[in-house]
Amino acid sequence: MRVRRCAGRRSRRAPVRSHWSVRTDPDAPLTHGFDHWVLYNIPAGTTELAKGASGVGTTGPNDLGLAAWCPASPPPGHGTHTYYFHLYALDCEPDLPEGLSRSSLLDAIDEHILEQARIWGTFGR
Repeated sequence: MRVRRCAGRRSRRAPVRSHWSVRTDPDAPLTHGFDHWVLYNIPAGTTELAKGASGVGTTGPNDLGLAAWCPASPPPGHGTHTYYFHLYALDCEPDLPEGLSRSSLLDAIDEHILEQARIWGTFGR
Protein backbone atom coordinates (compact mmCIF):
# COMPACT_ATOMS: atom_id res chain seq x y z
CA MET A 1 0.00 0.00 0.00
CA ARG A 2 1.34 3.40 -0.95
CA VAL A 3 0.93 6.29 1.47
CA ARG A 4 1.32 9.93 0.53
CA ARG A 5 3.97 11.49 2.74
CA CYS A 6 4.50 15.05 3.85
CA ALA A 7 6.38 17.35 1.51
CA GLY A 8 9.68 18.94 2.47
CA ARG A 9 12.40 18.09 4.94
CA ARG A 10 12.26 17.64 8.68
CA SER A 11 13.40 20.47 10.90
CA ARG A 12 13.75 20.09 14.68
CA ARG A 13 12.66 23.73 15.02
CA ALA A 14 9.46 23.27 13.01
CA PRO A 15 6.17 23.66 14.89
CA VAL A 16 4.12 20.57 15.67
CA ARG A 17 1.48 20.11 12.97
CA SER A 18 -0.11 16.80 13.99
CA HIS A 19 0.13 13.85 16.37
CA TRP A 20 -0.01 10.12 16.01
CA SER A 21 -0.51 7.49 18.73
CA VAL A 22 -0.41 3.71 19.08
CA ARG A 23 -0.93 1.29 21.95
CA THR A 24 0.80 -2.05 21.60
CA ASP A 25 1.41 -5.20 23.65
CA PRO A 26 4.79 -6.75 22.78
CA ASP A 27 4.13 -9.63 25.23
CA ALA A 28 1.24 -11.02 23.20
CA PRO A 29 1.95 -14.52 21.84
CA LEU A 30 2.32 -13.23 18.27
CA THR A 31 5.46 -12.56 16.22
CA HIS A 32 5.05 -8.75 16.30
CA GLY A 33 3.01 -8.40 19.51
CA PHE A 34 -0.54 -7.04 19.38
CA ASP A 35 -1.67 -3.56 18.35
CA HIS A 36 -4.58 -2.52 20.56
CA TRP A 37 -5.10 0.95 19.13
CA VAL A 38 -3.88 2.99 16.19
CA LEU A 39 -4.91 6.65 16.13
CA TYR A 40 -3.55 9.24 13.70
CA ASN A 41 -4.34 12.60 12.10
CA ILE A 42 -4.71 13.99 15.63
CA PRO A 43 -4.82 17.81 15.46
CA ALA A 44 -1.73 19.56 16.87
CA GLY A 45 -3.72 21.47 19.49
CA THR A 46 -5.06 18.30 21.12
CA THR A 47 -4.00 18.13 24.76
CA GLU A 48 -5.85 15.03 25.91
CA LEU A 49 -7.67 11.98 24.61
CA ALA A 50 -10.82 11.10 26.48
CA LYS A 51 -11.84 7.47 26.92
CA GLY A 52 -12.62 6.17 23.45
CA ALA A 53 -11.34 9.39 21.79
CA SER A 54 -14.49 9.61 19.69
CA GLY A 55 -14.28 12.18 16.91
CA VAL A 56 -10.55 12.87 17.36
CA GLY A 57 -8.27 11.90 14.49
CA THR A 58 -8.50 8.75 12.41
CA THR A 59 -8.57 5.25 13.89
CA GLY A 60 -6.65 2.54 12.06
CA PRO A 61 -7.18 -1.18 12.48
CA ASN A 62 -6.11 -2.95 15.63
CA ASP A 63 -4.94 -6.55 15.37
CA LEU A 64 -8.53 -7.77 15.59
CA GLY A 65 -9.09 -5.94 12.29
CA LEU A 66 -11.36 -3.35 13.92
CA ALA A 67 -10.93 0.42 13.73
CA ALA A 68 -11.45 0.72 17.47
CA TRP A 69 -9.84 0.65 20.89
CA CYS A 70 -9.21 -2.89 22.18
CA PRO A 71 -8.82 -3.01 25.98
CA ALA A 72 -6.02 -4.90 27.74
CA SER A 73 -6.84 -8.59 27.89
CA PRO A 74 -3.90 -10.99 28.04
CA PRO A 75 -4.80 -14.60 27.28
CA PRO A 76 -5.74 -16.60 30.40
CA GLY A 77 -2.67 -18.10 32.03
CA HIS A 78 -0.30 -15.92 30.01
CA GLY A 79 0.82 -13.79 32.95
CA THR A 80 1.30 -10.04 33.16
CA HIS A 81 1.68 -8.07 29.93
CA THR A 82 3.32 -4.70 29.38
CA TYR A 83 1.34 -2.18 27.33
CA TYR A 84 3.11 0.69 25.59
CA PHE A 85 1.51 3.96 24.52
CA HIS A 86 3.60 5.74 21.88
CA LEU A 87 2.96 9.36 20.91
CA TYR A 88 4.65 11.10 17.98
CA ALA A 89 4.67 14.85 17.22
CA LEU A 90 5.06 15.56 13.49
CA ASP A 91 6.29 18.58 11.57
CA CYS A 92 3.49 18.26 9.00
CA GLU A 93 -0.07 17.12 8.50
CA PRO A 94 0.36 14.03 6.34
CA ASP A 95 -2.40 13.13 3.90
CA LEU A 96 -3.11 9.73 5.44
CA PRO A 97 -6.19 7.75 4.39
CA GLU A 98 -8.32 5.69 6.78
CA GLY A 99 -7.45 2.10 7.52
CA LEU A 100 -3.65 2.21 7.77
CA SER A 101 -1.83 -0.23 10.02
CA ARG A 102 0.84 0.72 12.54
CA SER A 103 3.67 -0.37 10.23
CA SER A 104 2.29 1.61 7.24
CA LEU A 105 1.96 4.69 9.42
CA LEU A 106 5.47 4.41 10.84
CA ASP A 107 6.82 4.21 7.30
CA ALA A 108 4.85 7.33 6.34
CA ILE A 109 5.86 9.50 9.31
CA ASP A 110 9.42 8.33 9.98
CA GLU A 111 11.14 11.36 8.45
CA HIS A 112 8.74 13.84 10.07
CA ILE A 113 8.91 12.93 13.75
CA LEU A 114 9.90 15.98 15.82
CA GLU A 115 9.48 14.36 19.22
CA GLN A 116 8.24 11.09 20.58
CA ALA A 117 7.18 9.85 23.98
CA ARG A 118 6.35 6.47 25.44
CA ILE A 119 4.59 5.49 28.61
CA TRP A 120 3.82 1.97 29.74
CA GLY A 121 1.76 0.03 32.21
CA THR A 122 1.18 -3.60 33.08
CA PHE A 123 -1.91 -5.77 33.34
CA GLY A 124 -2.47 -9.42 34.15
CA ARG A 125 -5.29 -11.75 35.07
